[in-house]
Amino acid sequence: MRLLQCKNILLIILVTMLLSFSGCANNNEDKKVDTIYEEYRIIINEIYECLQEDSKVHSDCSEFCSTGIIENKMSCDTLEKRMTAIAYSITDINNDGTKELIICDPNWSLPGNVRIIDMYTMVDDNVVKVITGWSRNRYYLLDDGYIYNEGSSGAAYSFCETLYFNANDGTLITQKLYFTYPKGENMNEGGYYYNENGEQDPSISVEISGEEYRSFMET
Repeated sequence: MRLLQCKNILLIILVTMLLSFSGCANNNEDKKVDTIYEEYRIIINEIYECLQEDSKVHSDCSEFCSTGIIENKMSCDTLEKRMTAIAYSITDINNDGTKELIICDPNWSLPGNVRIIDMYTMVDDNVVKVITGWSRNRYYLLDDGYIYNEGSSGAAYSFCETLYFNANDGTLITQKLYFTYPKGENMNEGGYYYNENGEQDPSISVEISGEEYRSFMET
């Protein structure tokens, strides 16, 4: 699993500095870098302003303050805590030359990584949102552009999957999906399933053992 180095949201000044340096150049590649950092700076600024507000205030937050960000914000009772509840990283996750903006939860981690709350990329000079996560729908960065996603919507419904980041259109493509789903005459038994199409539907999946399901979660 890839180690994601995230910066405190207060360090937005670093992005501004990068803008200043890149603005000195004139070629098309440098103009592309300018566009990327300017768009990402706007998003980070909006999140920063949202976190400045009281924890109970969220109805008028920016469009960039997603459910996951609001969850973290509302769990903090002081401004200092809110400012350390969200972090960010600007990094090229699949080595294609375009950097992604990853909004992170630095305080909720798997060994060696942090949880991704939101992720953005640039497609044809436009910002595209790739990931929207929250406490019951969690994302983690793997190697080579792969992402791990896990979550649940109740005791009988849980899932974990690996996804591939398609930079051409900013989408995620399922590689392997493991999920649980009720079965039996009264739907009171727990079933474990696997497929590679991303649909949590037992009718188009292979039934597996609970051991196989747990083994995937632990790798």
